[in-house]
Amino acid sequence: MSEVVPQWYADYLAVEQATVFAVLLGANYMNITELVHLACATIASWAKCKTPQEIMQTFGITEDFTEEEIRQVKAENKELEERMKRAKEEEAAAAGGASSASGAN
Repeated sequence: MSEVVPQWYADYLAVEQATVFAVLLGANYMNITELVHLACATIASWAKCKTPQEIMQTFGITEDFTEEEIRQVKAENKELEERMKRAKEEEAAAAGGASSASGAN
């Protein structure tokens, strides 16, 4: 953190995770913008350059989805990706048709 903020600020939140989250909540409640930003930067630095699994471990996040829920989300994402791909193809076809029509004039 000291490469992003002055050392005193970095040292101020060099405390346990629970304390940083409590400071964040309190600063947000009291609308202390600079302290909110400092707490968020501290939390972000904990996640920086880590894999999703490392982030989950850092923040004590456990996999709480069932295998069925994971399959459902993957299926929904696949369906969405297919719809987005079709929409892009339709846009490209419409743009191609519009440019050839304008070229005919």
